[in-house]
Amino acid sequence: MDEDPAVLTRVLDTLAAEVVTVRIDFAQHTEGFYFQESDPDLALARQLSYALTLRDKALASSEPVVRRSGR
Repeated sequence: MDEDPAVLTRVLDTLAAEVVTVRIDFAQHTEGFYFQESDPDLALARQLSYALTLRDKALASSEPVVRRSGR
């Protein structure tokens, strides 16, 4: 990753926070499981592999601050 580490960590940290929010929402509002996203490309299940790819790339980064955000 050749991008600015500050930008990468902000993106990774924000994404992680949003995933936690969704997890909490699903735990507290189980009716969300019964609705299907009208656009499959926007569905969490479709995007989760991309988030995991970002995590893997962050963990492989030479920048310690980026690796820490990948955890």
